[in-house]
Amino acid sequence: MLTLAFMLVVQAPDMGFQRGNHGWCSAGVLALIEHATPRNGFVGHMLEYVYPDGRHDYNYFDRYPVFFAAGMHALLNVFELSRARQIYVARQAMNVLHGLTLLFLVALLVELEIAPGIAVAAAALAACGKMLIRYRDMVHMDQAALLGFVGLLWAIARFYRTGNVRLVYVAASIAVLMGRGYASFAVRGTFWVVEAVRAVWADFRAAPRLIARSVQTRACLLAIALAGSCLAYNIAVEAHRRDVPIAEVGIVKSAFKRLTLDESFNRSKAKQLAWGPFTETIAARGIHNLQPYIGPDVAPKQGFGLWCAVAAVALVVGLFIASRKPPLRPPLLIASLAGLAWVFPMRGLTAFHDFTNMFLLSLTVVFMAGLLRFVPQRVQLLPALAACAFLGYCLHQRNLRVRELAPLGEIHTYDLARIEAQLKPGDAIEVVPNARKLINGVPYALGFLLPNQPIRTDRGVGTWLVTTKKRKLKHLSMTPDNQRVFLFRR
Repeated sequence: MLTLAFMLVVQAPDMGFQRGNHGWCSAGVLALIEHATPRNGFVGHMLEYVYPDGRHDYNYFDRYPVFFAAGMHALLNVFELSRARQIYVARQAMNVLHGLTLLFLVALLVELEIAPGIAVAAAALAACGKMLIRYRDMVHMDQAALLGFVGLLWAIARFYRTGNVRLVYVAASIAVLMGRGYASFAVRGTFWVVEAVRAVWADFRAAPRLIARSVQTRACLLAIALAGSCLAYNIAVEAHRRDVPIAEVGIVKSAFKRLTLDESFNRSKAKQLAWGPFTETIAARGIHNLQPYIGPDVAPKQGFGLWCAVAAVALVVGLFIASRKPPLRPPLLIASLAGLAWVFPMRGLTAFHDFTNMFLLSLTVVFMAGLLRFVPQRVQLLPALAACAFLGYCLHQRNLRVRELAPLGEIHTYDLARIEAQLKPGDAIEVVPNARKLINGVPYALGFLLPNQPIRTDRGVGTWLVTTKKRKLKHLSMTPDNQRVFLFRR
């Protein structure tokens, strides 16, 4: 708990967006959050455009259950905070979600009769990974989804130990509603497959009836009903706001890409989506994240060395699961495989976003527990303390690095805050070069930093111009103190 509290206290006061996945996703999701208002049915969007005929259109609607975005919107707007301060508060909220995820991982291992000292050490060491340390404070739906994902794993583990069916139903319902909660279908699916195999193995003839009436089948059906209702609601809201047929909403088109059902998308990204290169990419990311943040990057990234490392991880996990009591093996197997059951089917998403490997966290924790299982019981407190101290040091080093880079992103935050102060809500702006290229590497920053300003699609006729091209204009800037982005009035 002290280590997790330390994570909140030392959070680097970075109030901008750096280029790359961290800044790109944080800005985009904050734009969704900012527009997740009752007026919009709590279904946020990233950018708003206005056409010469006065028609409005919107880019990238929220395609996940609205509860995360609506809850974050309430948190960020309960007080009158500046945009910069909202970024900081949002990152602290992600730290809280990350901390709760680690606590649930400890509870999961303890539930499976792993000594508390080893459980704490395994969770802390897993949290020291290079990828996880970098992305723990990224503002994104996956942070909430991972908490629900791990919480459901804990509920399933408790079911195996105590037979508590209601807890599985409650956890399954909550998990599917948290951020990108659809990822929790990988947990339910793995649970279903494991139990189906066990049922067939025990009694082939009775298996269909047992499976149909089982807790895993009912949990899946419950989650499908909830997820389907939420998705249908989001689609209906987008179709209404954009006045387009349901088949043309961005949510549906995105789903086809993520599930690799869009042939044109598959052809354009064939190199990344081919199973061989994709599998190697996921394996390399997973091995990379087993290294501590502060250490050198020595893990093999391809070829024979990479697959030897993967085989070693699989061997440690397999031997550890085999060493446990038979009733405890299924939940450990589910925890080990559930992340893979999300990452591989969703390769249209995971191939392009390395942070999605965070769903392999439960596998990483099982691996760490396997490495630590030979620690004598009388000294198990020592690795727990050492791992927590090491996690704190990794967090500290990451924050030092963030503080070095923070001014680069904060310049745009404060420039756009001065621009927002000059405009009234609803004032349309022309953006040069364009809204998605205004801030290099952070295409949706305007959706959060200027959320009330529709973007004009015509050129040279509007009143307000937002641009990075200060020297080429003869007009006087409305924001003389700005450094990178400027506002001009025609």
